[in-house]
Amino acid sequence: MQWRRLYLTIISAKLHLSESAIYVKVSVSELKGQTQRTPVAKDGDQSDGTEFSWNFPMKFEIKEEILTGSDLDRVPFLDLKLKSPGRIRSRGVGLVKAPLRRFLLDNVSADISDEQEVEIQINDYSGNHAGILKFSYRFGPPFTNRPRMS
Repeated sequence: MQWRRLYLTIISAKLHLSESAIYVKVSVSELKGQTQRTPVAKDGDQSDGTEFSWNFPMKFEIKEEILTGSDLDRVPFLDLKLKSPGRIRSRGVGLVKAPLRRFLLDNVSADISDEQEVEIQINDYSGNHAGILKFSYRFGPPFTNRPRMS
């Protein structure tokens, strides 16, 4: 079975509404148990609480057949949920669903070692535009035996 490693760096977010702190929870729709999250970012340089920065790297291992398969019921998405931490539970601020197949095709047309940078719209949970999330990604070459991620 062939696998590919997705290297992802969550760079920054610019929101329309003010928040005091934000983190990003990231998962791939077809993977179980590979959810990751950034550290909590404070409003940093901006006193209005709308710009956040992480530059936080992540890795995911994805089956090649999921990325390249023709099964339209199993289209893999990168799910990025922006959350504001609270005392009892975190509150959802916005979300991004990014199609991984498109990213793979874009990455194959470029040099495989090149990192691609993306700015993508954040929607709130009502579907309204809530800001912009900036991240970079690249896919590693295919490999056969799935090693443990380090």
